[in-house]
Amino acid sequence: MTSERWRRIEELFEGAAALPRAERRAFLAARAADDEDLVRAVEELLLAETEAAGFLERPALEGGLPNGEERRIGAYRLLRKIGEGGMSTVFLARRDDEQFRRQVVLKVVRRGMESVETARRLRIERQILAGLDHPNIARLFDGGMTEDGLPYFVMEHIDGLAIDEYCQLQRLSVDERLLLFRKVCSAVHYAHQKLIVHRDLKPSNILVGADGEPKLLDFGIAKLLDPEIAGGDFEATAAWMRWMTPHFASPEQIRGSMVTTASDVYSLGVLLYRLLTGRYPYDLDGRSLREVEKIVTDGRITKPSTSVRTTPGAEMPPVERLDRRLSGDLDTIVLKALQPAPQRRYGSAADFADDLRRHQEGYPVRARPDTLGYRAAKFLRRHWVPAASVAAVVLTLAGSTVGLIFQSLRVTRERDQARAAIAFVKQAFQVAGEGEELTVRQAVDRSLAAMDRGLSDQPEIRATLLDTTGTIYLNLGALQQARGQLEKAVEARRSLYGDASPEVAESRGTLAVALARLGEFEAGREAARLASEQVLADLGEAHPLRVKTLNDFVTVLCWEGDYATAEPLSLQALEEARRQAPEQAEVARALSNRAFLENRGGDFAAATDLYREALERRRQAVGDLHPEVAELLNNLALALKQQDRLAEAEEMYRQTLSTQGRLYGEDNPNVALTENNLATLLRRRGLLEEAEASYRSSLGKVERSLGKSHYGALVVSTGLALTLTEAGRPEEAETLLLAGLPSWRERLDGSWMIAYAEGALGWSLAAQGRLERAEALLGTSYRAIAEAQGPDNQRTRDAYDRLRRFYERVGRPAEVERWKPED
Repeated sequence: MTSERWRRIEELFEGAAALPRAERRAFLAARAADDEDLVRAVEELLLAETEAAGFLERPALEGGLPNGEERRIGAYRLLRKIGEGGMSTVFLARRDDEQFRRQVVLKVVRRGMESVETARRLRIERQILAGLDHPNIARLFDGGMTEDGLPYFVMEHIDGLAIDEYCQLQRLSVDERLLLFRKVCSAVHYAHQKLIVHRDLKPSNILVGADGEPKLLDFGIAKLLDPEIAGGDFEATAAWMRWMTPHFASPEQIRGSMVTTASDVYSLGVLLYRLLTGRYPYDLDGRSLREVEKIVTDGRITKPSTSVRTTPGAEMPPVERLDRRLSGDLDTIVLKALQPAPQRRYGSAADFADDLRRHQEGYPVRARPDTLGYRAAKFLRRHWVPAASVAAVVLTLAGSTVGLIFQSLRVTRERDQARAAIAFVKQAFQVAGEGEELTVRQAVDRSLAAMDRGLSDQPEIRATLLDTTGTIYLNLGALQQARGQLEKAVEARRSLYGDASPEVAESRGTLAVALARLGEFEAGREAARLASEQVLADLGEAHPLRVKTLNDFVTVLCWEGDYATAEPLSLQALEEARRQAPEQAEVARALSNRAFLENRGGDFAAATDLYREALERRRQAVGDLHPEVAELLNNLALALKQQDRLAEAEEMYRQTLSTQGRLYGEDNPNVALTENNLATLLRRRGLLEEAEASYRSSLGKVERSLGKSHYGALVVSTGLALTLTEAGRPEEAETLLLAGLPSWRERLDGSWMIAYAEGALGWSLAAQGRLERAEALLGTSYRAIAEAQGPDNQRTRDAYDRLRRFYERVGRPAEVERWKPED
C-alpha cells in the first residue's frame, strides 16, 4: 500500500471513529462512495478498533501481568484512563521513582493501531511538544516505547476545566474573559512562530487550572509548516489531514483546502464568540458535511451582541448589560476573525489579541474604520479624568473673572464644563493628521500652547493655568512637560504674589516632585525644602497646604533614598492629615508615603494596611480610573510581593497596567515602572522568558520617554541583566550593563542604584568564571545596598543571597560574613 493510500485511509478512519457507530456508514459513503476498496479498508480498521477497545483497560499492559498488579509503562504507574481517540489512549499516571513524584498525562498508541504512519504521527506530535516552551502550553516531560513496542509520550497534567466551563463556573466578566482569551492567543501565536498550526482549537483542548492560567493541549493533528520538525520527510503543504471539530473548523478546513495560521485565527474567533455569548456562530447540529460547508462559507453570522439579546447564552454578572458591552468594538473584532476569506481575518493571533487589548484599554481598534469621531470618542473614554481637568482650565480661560477658578460650579456651569471638555478634545483632534492618534499630552500641548500665548493680559488666570497643566502632566508621567509648566508657574506666581506666598509654595512643592522623578534629586530636595519651610513658618496649623508641602517633601526624599530624613516628616504629615482632615487626596498621599517607609523598613503587614486605606479613600473620591489609584495599586502590589504573596501581587500589577493603559497610552514612565515591578516578580517566580519580555518593554518606554541616562533605565537594565544571567546568557547581561554604566555613574555617582547595577555585573561575571572581579563587585554591591536600603529591604536580601551563593560555589561559604556592614 502506498503512503498516499494509507494517509487517505487514516484520514477517513479518524473522521468516522469520532462519530457514533450509526453514522459511520453514511459518512464513508459521502466521502468515498466511488472507492469500495477504500471504504472496506476503513471499515475493517473500525472493526479492529472496536475489538481492541478494551485492551488497555485490562489489568495488565506489559507481558500479561496478572490481575491485581499495578499497571506500569516505564517509570510511570497508570492511575486511570482519562481519554480515548481513534489512534491512542490517554492515562493519568504518576512517576514515583527516586527522581520525581508527580502526576502526568501519558498518551500511548492503542493496540492494533501501531502502524508505521501512526507511530510517525505520535513521534511528530512528541517533537512538536518538545519544541514548545510557553507558560500557556502544556509541557512535554518524557517519551519512549513500551516493552511490547507501543509508542508513548508523557506530558504535563492540567487539573482544570475547559475554558468555557471555567468562565461559566467562575462567572467571569467580559473583561476577565478577554484577558484569559488573550493568553490563549499568545500561546497560539507562539506555536505559529514555531511554524506549527494547531488545527483543533476548542474548549476541551484549552484547560484552565486553579491558578486561572489557561493551558493549550493536544497537538495531535497539528500541521507542520517546517518539514525539519518531522525529520525532513514530511510533506509540509499536504492537505490530507482533514480531521477537525466542525463547530470550530475554518471554511478551508471543511473544504479540504490549504490550511495556514489563518485557520487557527478563525477557530479562535469561534472560541471567543462562544466565551462571550455561550453559543456557536452557526447552528451546525445534525447537518451534513455539504450543508456545513455552505453555511460556514456563506459567512452569515449573527453579531454577538444580537445573539445574546435574542437568545441569552453565557451567564454574566448582573451588573453587565451584555448586549451593550458586546455592541460596537467587540462585535467588529469577532466578526473580523470569522471572515470566510482567510486574507480578510486578522493577520495573526497576536494581531487579534492586540485589537482586544486596544479595546480594553480604550484605544481605537484596527478592525474598525478610523474616523475623527471614533478616535475622539475613544480619547474621551480613555482619558476622562485629565480631559475634564483640562476642560476646567479651558472654561477658566473662556470666563471673564478669576473668581470662576475658586467658586463652586453650579449645575449650568457643570453642563458647560462637559461641553467644554468635548470642544477641547474635538479641537485637539481636528489638528491631528490623518490616522493619527493623540495622547492627552499631545492634546494638551497643541491646545494650551496657543492659549498660553493669548493670556498676557490675564496673568492670574495664566499662573493658575500653568500650575494646573503642570500637575496634569505630572500625573500623566510627562515629566519634562510638567517641569516646564511648573517652573513657569513658580515664576508667574512669584511676580504676582511674592516669593513667600502660599501660591508659590504650592507650585514649588509640585515642581520638587517632578524634579525628583526626573532624577534631579538635589534640585528637587531644595525646592521641596523651600516650599515646606515657607508654609510651616507662615501659615497656621490648620492650613491644608501644610500637609501638601510635607507630603511633597517626603515624596522627594523617598525618591532620592534619604529615608532617615523622610521618616519623621512622614509621621508629622500623617498626623496632621488625620487631625486636619484636609482633602482626601493629601490624606491618601500621607498614608502612601508612610506605607512606603514601613515597607522599606520591613513591616510589610503595616504597609499593606496603610496602602489599602489610602486606596479605599481615593477610590471613594475619584473612582477606579485615576492616576493616584493606579499608583496605589502598584505600591500595594509591591508590599504583597515583599510578603511572598506573589499570586496576589501579580494580579495587582496586571490590574495596575490595565488601569494605566486606559489612562496614559504608550511610552509612559508610570507604565514602565509597573512593567519593571511585574518583571521582577516574574523573575522571582522563575518565569524568565516572561520577565525578560516585561523588562524589555519597560526599558523601551523609559528610554523613549526619559532618555537612556535616566536612573529608571539603570534600574530596569539591572533587572534585565539579572534575568539574562539566570537564563544562561551572562555575556548579554555584561554587554547591556557596560553600555550604560559610564553615563549612569556620571549622573548618579554614589547612589545605591549604581551599586545595584554593579552587583548584577558581578553576577554575570561569576557565571562566566571571572571570579576575582565578580567577588569584589558582589561584595561591595551588597554592602552599599544594605547601608542605603536597610537589612530588610528586598534588594538587600537579594544582593546577600547572590553573594552567599557565590561563596558556596567557590567553596568558601564563611567569607560572606566579612561583607556585612557594621551596626
